[in-house]
Amino acid sequence: MRIISLSRFLAEALRQARDGRLSLLAGAGVSMVPPTCLASAMQLKRLAVSSLCDTPGLRLYRRKVMLSPRFDSLVLEILFQRFYESFGSRLFSFFDVLADAEPNLVHTVVAELQQKFAIPVVTTNFDTLVERQQESPRPVLHLHGELGDREQMVVRINQVGKGLPTGLVRNAGRCIRGRVLLVLGYSGSDEDVRVLLRRCRPARVLWLVRVRGDLALQNIQRSFKGFDVAVAFGDLGLVSRRIAARVRVESALTRLGMRRGGGKMHFSWGRRLTLDERYMALSEVMMDIESYRLAAEVALAGYRRCRVLERRARFLIQAAGAYKVLADTPAAIGWAKKGLALARKSRDSWAIAAALNTHGLALLEQHETDPARALPLFRRAGAAISSALRERRSPEVRERMRGFAARVFNNLGLALMQLRRDAKAEQAFMGSLAFKRQSGDIIGMATTAANLARLKYRRREHGPAHKWKWRCLYLVERYDRKFTKAYLLRSLGGIACEQGRTKVGMRSLKAALGIYQDLLGDGLGVRLTKEIMARFRKRGGTR
Repeated sequence: MRIISLSRFLAEALRQARDGRLSLLAGAGVSMVPPTCLASAMQLKRLAVSSLCDTPGLRLYRRKVMLSPRFDSLVLEILFQRFYESFGSRLFSFFDVLADAEPNLVHTVVAELQQKFAIPVVTTNFDTLVERQQESPRPVLHLHGELGDREQMVVRINQVGKGLPTGLVRNAGRCIRGRVLLVLGYSGSDEDVRVLLRRCRPARVLWLVRVRGDLALQNIQRSFKGFDVAVAFGDLGLVSRRIAARVRVESALTRLGMRRGGGKMHFSWGRRLTLDERYMALSEVMMDIESYRLAAEVALAGYRRCRVLERRARFLIQAAGAYKVLADTPAAIGWAKKGLALARKSRDSWAIAAALNTHGLALLEQHETDPARALPLFRRAGAAISSALRERRSPEVRERMRGFAARVFNNLGLALMQLRRDAKAEQAFMGSLAFKRQSGDIIGMATTAANLARLKYRRREHGPAHKWKWRCLYLVERYDRKFTKAYLLRSLGGIACEQGRTKVGMRSLKAALGIYQDLLGDGLGVRLTKEIMARFRKRGGTR
């Protein structure tokens, strides 16, 4: 990567356009310029949570969520994944907020460049504002879908995990491969787009970045090493005005609407949600921002007000999961057992599996781990989820069940690993990964990669162990999964110390301790990490 002046950036982009070698990738920033003013990722997150909590019993939690230090770093697609799991296809009407927008000068300039120089245009945006500014129709390739077909829009983390469809990748390759790619208003944060660019490698990349501290610059440095990337700093609106002056787009400017305003930031999406659904989704969001006490509080509040047997069971299972992370094993097992009883009364196979799985995890993750008692619980959970998958369910429910089956396989592998049945543990982990790849569960892949790294290091298979370790670290850094990172560092630190590499192990343990203390204060992770460190300090190892 190299930094060039804005003047040189513009001259190079226009020269490549005139030579017929330029392609253009437009990101969300293109539609945030006035008068379009579509919502940023942070604004969409705030709007979604505000809509979810727009009811008397939940309004007090809205502020708590938004003030959480973890809310800012919560990836938007993870939030919408939780909403999809709770609301199904009713999620898509949320995107009405993007439907009422007017084109801006950037859209006009992109449309005019496309018309004059036959530039292929690729975008991650859902809006069709570039197309609206064209005099004669030219295709714009929407990598993540468009508002006209909302169910195909890529808004969930599992869709990102599955990657772009083969046909779309082929079409994008024709637009990008071997050409000079001009990138405007794009942060480079989408994993599926990064994979596309690595596969369909452009000859050069001209990337406009707003300021030096911009996320786009971090992503370029981290994800596009080895690419020929020239970066210029500048405001997108100013750059568009300079391009407009150079290529004389006066005729196109007459097509630019003068109405101000942008997407509607006040709308009625939340009114379509039931109160039970709101409580359930909010508890899941609390888990994602690692506010586990609040997650348990919201889940139990939902349980107390809910009258539907099946949903009552699921609220108790959510509460048990939160208490499990908080290392309150008696509460976790107690609520899991009560949830299991309700699930059996309602004959809900999915809830039965979830209750058994949570009970087993509580036994595995308590201070005195008990894999022998946990193993049959995971096997029964697997049988229950297999039964649930045979039932007639909606596509979104079946997708969630497949994701849950992957988690059960992962936990089965954990129990087997603790019982030193390594071959069967590895088989279970690989089965879990297969399910997670199929469903696009990127976050789950990080956890299973951590377990495989732990297993391989313990067996001194250092080559494969390093591969799984760095795969896990890449995902947890990308999606800010601090709890998974602490678990990996603690596990590998303990193994390194056991194998005599005490100096290396202590570094990992200290890093894990710092993360655990930030997340949970004096929780189980802190206590276990301190115990491992104390044990090996007494041995006096230094390697």
